[in-house]
Amino acid sequence: MIENDVFQKNGIILQRRISKWAVIGVATFIAIAYYFVLDTYLTDSENDQMGKVRVALKNSVNSATGKVFQGEQIRSFTGPRLYLAKNGVQEKKENTDKLLSANGASCTKWGVVTTIFEPSFAIKRAADLPSWCLVIVADTKTPKNYMQLLKELYEKQDLNDEYMMSGTGNDADSEDDKDEQNIDDDIINPIELNNVFFFSVEKQKEWEKSNGKVGQFVRSMPWRHFCRKNLGYLFAILHGAETIFDFDDDNFIKMNKNANTPVNILPQNTDPSTGETVLPNVSIVSQGPHVFNHHPVMKPSFDGTSWARGFPLDLLQKESTHGEVVFTKDIPYQGAKEEIGVIQYLADGNPDIDAIHRLEKPLPMTFDNSNTATPVLVPKHSYAPYNAQATIHTYNAFWATILPSTVQGRVSDIWRSYFAQCIFADAGLRLVFAPPKIIQFRSDHNYLGDFEAEHDLYAKSGKLLEYLKQWDHPDADDIPKRMEALWIDLYERGYIEKDDVTAVQKWLQALDEIGYEFPPLKRRFRNVAMMGQFNYPTPARDVIFWAQKQKETFDTVTAAGPFSDDVAKVLKESDVDFIQYEQEEHPGFIKPYENLASMLMRYKDSSKIEGVLYAHDDALLNFSSLSQGMYPFPSEQMLGTFEYKSYRDYGSLEMWSEERRMYRKQTYRIYQNGFFGNLDLNDKTHNDLDSLLTVHKKWYNEKYNECTKGQISLTKDPAFARFLEKDGSFLVPRFVQSDMLFMPTAFAEHFAEGAELHKRHNIWLECAVPNIVDMIHQQNEESFSWRKINLCTEFKNDKIRKYGKNLIDFCMSKDDAKGKEFGVFHPVKMMREGLKEYDRLLDWINLDQWEGF
Repeated sequence: MIENDVFQKNGIILQRRISKWAVIGVATFIAIAYYFVLDTYLTDSENDQMGKVRVALKNSVNSATGKVFQGEQIRSFTGPRLYLAKNGVQEKKENTDKLLSANGASCTKWGVVTTIFEPSFAIKRAADLPSWCLVIVADTKTPKNYMQLLKELYEKQDLNDEYMMSGTGNDADSEDDKDEQNIDDDIINPIELNNVFFFSVEKQKEWEKSNGKVGQFVRSMPWRHFCRKNLGYLFAILHGAETIFDFDDDNFIKMNKNANTPVNILPQNTDPSTGETVLPNVSIVSQGPHVFNHHPVMKPSFDGTSWARGFPLDLLQKESTHGEVVFTKDIPYQGAKEEIGVIQYLADGNPDIDAIHRLEKPLPMTFDNSNTATPVLVPKHSYAPYNAQATIHTYNAFWATILPSTVQGRVSDIWRSYFAQCIFADAGLRLVFAPPKIIQFRSDHNYLGDFEAEHDLYAKSGKLLEYLKQWDHPDADDIPKRMEALWIDLYERGYIEKDDVTAVQKWLQALDEIGYEFPPLKRRFRNVAMMGQFNYPTPARDVIFWAQKQKETFDTVTAAGPFSDDVAKVLKESDVDFIQYEQEEHPGFIKPYENLASMLMRYKDSSKIEGVLYAHDDALLNFSSLSQGMYPFPSEQMLGTFEYKSYRDYGSLEMWSEERRMYRKQTYRIYQNGFFGNLDLNDKTHNDLDSLLTVHKKWYNEKYNECTKGQISLTKDPAFARFLEKDGSFLVPRFVQSDMLFMPTAFAEHFAEGAELHKRHNIWLECAVPNIVDMIHQQNEESFSWRKINLCTEFKNDKIRKYGKNLIDFCMSKDDAKGKEFGVFHPVKMMREGLKEYDRLLDWINLDQWEGF
């Protein structure tokens, strides 16, 4: 017995201190031994299905070099592209009324399960859920008298939750087991089962004979495979499902302690301010990597590393995948910006972990289910494996329930989850893991057999997620097109086989035929990069969270700031792209445009990135306003928060008197010989800098004083000579707010040239940016285009500018605010607001919900 093991049966408390490297060590040892066995003992027989699996396993690793799976394209799909075709799918729909059940189900909440065994108490408990219907999908080995057996089960005594937590098997019918259960004999259950539907083999064969798309899909599903469950999803959707509980026959819904009823598996509240139905009190994590290990924040009952089946083994020791809970909030089941697509319940007892975990860690195990335990939201940019064992699917995620059939059952639901999340990110659908309302009283399994069946999870999941995080198909502008395109690409890289591509095409057609409505896309921008400028030292957690929020809208995000080496180390470990530099004497006054130039040059030859959007970390952006509601992001036009006009030869232009008066106060000329002059080419003062600075104060532009010396130096720089006016003067632009700018990469070299010149002469941001824009204009007369973005700001009233809500209220109460759409709100300090309020304000701004704020 291991010295540090502690087992307390009554509390189901398990603790074990395990070396950090034990998991990797055991996994590596087992993998090496496994491949040795494959190479030495397995034959290449393909006479049966398992033989084919073994051949595939053996061939997946080069025995001489140890070369691992790379996920590169190895073949091309030669079949039809039904949804990606120019005109899409335009076919007559068959009447599916004849497929409806004779006794006419009318539930909006459905449980779906497939089994080859006799009824279990897990299925009975699902059948007992109030206001839920249940469809049981049979396979060829399922008892034909299943419903009779289920009714007989109601005459037996249900398993006791505590007994299941302490037991190891699933044979609860013996007298000895009954004695151990110590349960109440006075149990009365109904046996009408009007809410339970047995989808028999015979009924499925009737569906196969259907002439429509449903029949085609049913015929494409192999018998004796986990994927028969797909028919159950289709059955539920056809019969009015709005929510599906996807579970296994060995996953038991927990019972209410004070009543003989299963617990509610669909918790929801109503937000009084919006009327939305929400999942309350969901934990939000700050997390950088593209893979999220949800087990640590769900607090497993032992010390050491824990992970779900399907989590990439090569990332087990990457602690940044654990994330950090930073606050809680309610998440809508359906919302304008985001909504819940999937809720997976963790399970106590023998939960959904892989064979390596089971061989290494103690069982049974539990997760925190105390009064303080909360669901956890997976960051939108991250992937986490969810299963088909205890999972809620909402209506807008029904299209993603299909299970691939050409992979092992232990792989199928995990692949499904990863494929789905790739498209979830562009549909505003979110994944939530919830504390255990389930006990998994697992049927007998051979761990080494599980290990063999899980081979693709170990060998391919890491590469799969690397591929999915960057996947896109620009021509796929709705969910069916994106789903078809993705599954074709995954077939071409060896994750699934051709039959799965055909099946998903038929699945999409079947959904369309039965009237399912696919949700619209809410796509992230992939054609522009987002750069955040941090002017002051900022904790790594806050930088990571800022990047995470931007990744909800942009695929490519970079943080730039005076990050300490310790913060930079954490950002690197968290896979946050960043630019690090030393703290400036005047923070944020030169580095922003230097960093923007660096970003533009990084992507100037990119086939993907067409522009860089830069904003300070204390600027909240209304992305809909910036993009004008268009997708992809309009990348040919520059954007800024100031009114741009060419500053060349204003003295010769006719302007309204008020506009001319404003510009006379806000600009002036510098000559190479030391003279200064105003807009009208008069009042020249020879070498009298003090007089000019005095004029600045008179014009209420004292900040010009920080720029003037550098501008004098710039005027004399030979490299700037071609940008001077006809009279040899530098017509200085207005001092403007420049905490946000969008610059197309087409102007990258010209922007970088201007930035380098202004940096060389130490010219502040607010003076440099408008002049760099003017320099670009001079060199790109025909292609230059500028759009002003409305700015909500206030710099004089500290009470107003101190908090974001005050600032927004102030801007919206102005007389000229009616009908105005603000694209930028500045300043809103993330560290002062706190991450929860920052998150709320940013989400609210991008929902355009001015009323009720």
